Amino acid sequence: MKVAIIGMPRSASTVLFGVISKNLQLVRYNEPYEGLYDLSKAYDYSHRGLNQIHSGAFKLMAHNFYWVNWQAVNWYDFNEIIFTHRNNHADACISVQYAAMFNYWRQTKLRRFNLDLTPFTITDQQITDYVNNFVHYCEMKKNISGIRKTECITYEQIVSGEYVNKIKNVFNLQNVDTDIDDLPLGVNYRQLCLNYDEVVDKIDGGLETHERI
Repeated sequence: MKVAIIGMPRSASTVLFGVISKNLQLVRYNEPYEGLYDLSKAYDYSHRGLNQIHSGAFKLMAHNFYWVNWQAVNWYDFNEIIFTHRNNHADACISVQYAAMFNYWRQTKLRRFNLDLTPFTITDQQITDYVNNFVHYCEMKKNISGIRKTECITYEQIVSGEYVNKIKNVFNLQNVDTDIDDLPLGVNYRQLCLNYDEVVDKIDGGLETHERI
C-alpha cells in the first residue's frame, strides 16, 4: 500500500498522516523534501525517490514541489492520494506565523507550552506567500485529479472528526484508531492577529486576481 498526503501548511496533515500510517501499518516518509531549497541538492532527492519506493505513507507539502518536479512523479503508483487544506484562508495564513512563534517559545523556554502569545501582525509578504502557495497547491490538485482519482479531507473535517468515516470508506476499514500525539487545535486567530480583517481582504483579493489571470 502506497499513500500520498499532499497538504498546505497547518492543515492538520500531520494528524491525518499519523492516523493513516498507524492504522495501515505503513512506513512513514514525513516531508522528505522539506528544506531542499538548493536545486543542486534537490536533484539527488528528486521525484525519483517517490517513484522508487512502492510502499509507505508519504506526507508531502505542496510548496516543496516548486523545486521537485511533481509532473515526473508516477502518481499511478499510489493506491490513494489525499489533499488537505483549510477552508478558512485567513486562519491558515496566520497559523503559519503562530506555529513559528509557538515553536520558538517552546525551544527557548525548556519546551514548556504557553499558548498565551502576544498578539501579532501579519505582513503583506506573508500574505503573498500564502496566496502563491495555495494557488500552487490548487494547480497540483487540479492536474493530479485530472489524471487519476484523488480524495480531499479538509482541516475542518479533521477537527470535527468527520474525517474518520471518510478514512473508513477510502481504505475499507472497520475501525480507525485516532489516538496519536496532536498539536492544540481551536486557536482563536482573530484574537491573536491584530490585522485579521485586513488579512481576510488581502487574501480574498489575491486569490481573485489569480482566478482572473
